[in-house]
This record gives sequence, C-alpha cells and structure tokens, in this order.
Amino acid sequence: MVSFSAGQEAARRLLEGPQRYTCLAGVTRSGKTFLIVRAIVMRALQEKNFRHAILRFRANAARASIALGTLPQVVQLCFPGMPLKEHRQDGYFALQNGSRIWIGGLDDKDRVEKILGLE
Repeated sequence: MVSFSAGQEAARRLLEGPQRYTCLAGVTRSGKTFLIVRAIVMRALQEKNFRHAILRFRANAARASIALGTLPQVVQLCFPGMPLKEHRQDGYFALQNGSRIWIGGLDDKDRVEKILGLE
C-alpha cells in the first residue's frame, strides 16, 4: 500500500470531495500527477463502461509520462493485481469493468477530434 505525506493526504481528501473541479498546486515531483491519476482510476472503477481522459498539451509527453510511467505505477502500487490492458493503437487503457482511460495530447486537431468525438 502507498503512504502519503501530510500535503499529499490533504490533496487526496480534496480530490475525493463533491466538487466538480479541483486544481492542485505544488512543486515538481510533489505527487500531483500521481494523485490525480489515482483519483481517475478510482472513479473509473466505480462505474462500468465509463470513459475518462488524461490529456497533456503534447501527445508524446502524455504517452511518455502518463501511459508509460504514472498510470502503470499507480495501478501497481495502489491497485495491485488489477488488470490494465493497453490498447496502444487506439490510445486508451481498458479496465476490468469495461471503463476506459484515454491518454492523449491537444497538439493535433485530428487527435483532439478523435478524443472529443467520443464525447
């Protein structure tokens, strides 16, 4: 199981609140992305067949940092044994309940349309 610092624990509780929008601020390597990705995975596990998106400005940065790093790390540390199937060609990860987490960039109009076209 993962242990969080006092600041990370406060951010974790904030992310679990009823608000629609949350903005986390902190220095580099403070755990913001890890906590946000964890919250998205938790939300994806709560409902079947839901779609979620994790977007960065550049698609290659999203792939390198989220798809190849943070998302697998979150699943390994916070949800050990949970299957996570990557559909690399389509740009998403499938969870066991049918929910999908799309990873993408906003730097290409066609790519944005592909993601937003799915609602």
